[in-house]
Amino acid sequence: MSRVLSRSISLRLMLLSLPLVAGAFVSPFASAQSCPADDETTMCMNQRLSREFAAADKKLNLSYQKLMKQLAGPKSDDADYPAVRASLIDAQRNWVAFRDSDCKGQYMLNIGGTLRDAVYLTCKIDRTNVRIKQLDRWTQGD
Repeated sequence: MSRVLSRSISLRLMLLSLPLVAGAFVSPFASAQSCPADDETTMCMNQRLSREFAAADKKLNLSYQKLMKQLAGPKSDDADYPAVRASLIDAQRNWVAFRDSDCKGQYMLNIGGTLRDAVYLTCKIDRTNVRIKQLDRWTQGD
């Protein structure tokens, strides 16, 4: 077999296998419905934590939107609402970058272990829940 034909076949096989490889990377967090509540395997723990993070992230976005609506007023003698909103937008972007970087560091510390994803997701859940409380305090006037 010629070298060109051999490379062509190898390339085709590699391209055909990509969906299988890509699927392997998606599957650990794919569906927590397939895991019973008492299943403590790493895969099932990660699936449950992934769902928990998605719920916390949704709650964070709702808290943030609620606060942004409360700060929708114009500049007045009492407050410069447009400046406050701009500052909050900047702070939130920086906070997300901090959370992600901080949790990535914890992931990297555990890169060789099977619980690295659980550590990462738990970090993101914890940081997100703290931020929700911080944003909710704004809306309560504390």
